[in-house]
Amino acid sequence: MHYIFLILALILNSVAILGYDIYGKITNNENEAIANVQVKLIYEAIREIERLELIAKSGPQGEFFFKNVRPGTHHIIANKTGWEIYERKITIGWEENEKQ
Repeated sequence: MHYIFLILALILNSVAILGYDIYGKITNNENEAIANVQVKLIYEAIREIERLELIAKSGPQGEFFFKNVRPGTHHIIANKTGWEIYERKITIGWEENEKQ
């Protein structure tokens, strides 16, 4: 079985209202890039109507990008045929008590 690993970097846009840009890289357990991996970022909304699903595909160097992602809890899922599915819950942004 092949395993997928994810490296993420969050960058806050200059205007916080726009959200965060997320850059990532898909690698195997030997830190080699994996191309053509489908990456989904699913916003965990309180109401179903607010649910948002973004989809990207990793490039030749394993890189992928999501732009203007809203703060909050998200599920990130990386999937490629023949590889084990990578799925994690991540929080983007700050905690309520850190805003003060």
